[in-house]
Amino acid sequence: MPVRLRSLRFCANFFRPVWLLLVVLLFTGRAAYAQPAAPQQVGVWGGASVASGGLIAPSTTSRLSLGAVRYQRRLLPAFTSAALLYTLDALPWVVLHIPGRNFTTPRTPPGRVPPARRVRGVGLVPAGLQLNLRPRRAVQPFISGSVGFVYFFEVVPDTKGLQMNFSADLGAGVAWHPTRPWTLQLGYRYHHLSNGFRGVINPGFDVHFLYAGVLVAL
Repeated sequence: MPVRLRSLRFCANFFRPVWLLLVVLLFTGRAAYAQPAAPQQVGVWGGASVASGGLIAPSTTSRLSLGAVRYQRRLLPAFTSAALLYTLDALPWVVLHIPGRNFTTPRTPPGRVPPARRVRGVGLVPAGLQLNLRPRRAVQPFISGSVGFVYFFEVVPDTKGLQMNFSADLGAGVAWHPTRPWTLQLGYRYHHLSNGFRGVINPGFDVHFLYAGVLVAL
């Protein structure tokens, strides 16, 4: 079975309980909560890739995990149907698993395929937007997107690449407000990572990414 077909089937099976949970939250949270979330919030989130992509970068067996500290602020007054938020994420934890096939390192003997390796880094995502629907409800579906950069402690993906890479993502999810100060989030992102054609090679890494987080009002 082709790798991409296996990835699509894996995503469908993995996301099925997630989407069922989102549907339950949407219907059980219809009547609660009469006011929008706080204008400013801070929190943490973390997640990991569940399958490789291939829409922008070639499909590989790369894997990505992220841990972040978030600040978000409502940009416009919350209307009945939607609220626009600005998001900023600091990434103290970035781990990229790079397949060994076709990638070399300074320590790789000539003609030998290097083993897969894990590369750590840190990052900042200063430009993010999130559009929350039904902002006066306890359960709010949202769509989001952001761009930023990641600095790895080793060159990525190999000696022809760079340590500084750019990131971009698009996604959707649901925010749940059990009480006014607190917000719980569960979401999905299509995440792209590359050096922006500044290195000798720029294969890029695309992954399907799931994450969860918690925020509190300032």
